[in-house]
Amino acid sequence: MTYKEDLEHLEWYLMEEYDVHVSFEEDGMDEYWFDPDNFEDDKGLISIDSSRDLEHQLFVLLHEAGHVILRFDKESFERRFPDSDRDNLEGRIEILKEEVMAWDEAIKVAETLGININMDNWKRNYRSALEKYINWSLNGDQ
Repeated sequence: MTYKEDLEHLEWYLMEEYDVHVSFEEDGMDEYWFDPDNFEDDKGLISIDSSRDLEHQLFVLLHEAGHVILRFDKESFERRFPDSDRDNLEGRIEILKEEVMAWDEAIKVAETLGININMDNWKRNYRSALEKYINWSLNGDQ
């Protein structure tokens, strides 16, 4: 399959299995957005920057799908990621933990859907993303 076909297949999977929609727009946020103060808002929306190359879009969408899966079971999520508060180090570490696990879930989704990943590019992508989260975890929003 091509990247475009993989993206369409993944988008369909997220809508069918999790009722989560994906928005591809130039200058999209590359994030899974939901209301953090309303855990009942479990559907949310994934925003993808369509100006980026298709491989990057696929990696981001897979990662955000990982977040969707981690958050699907609310009780399990709350047990695994207690006190995810952006305003203190402990909470930011919980968020960093979720970020790492979302990348792990992303690979499982790719395998489930038969999406082939260039592992060298994948590693560069997730390492770059995690480096930013590590710095943020330590320093907060400065």
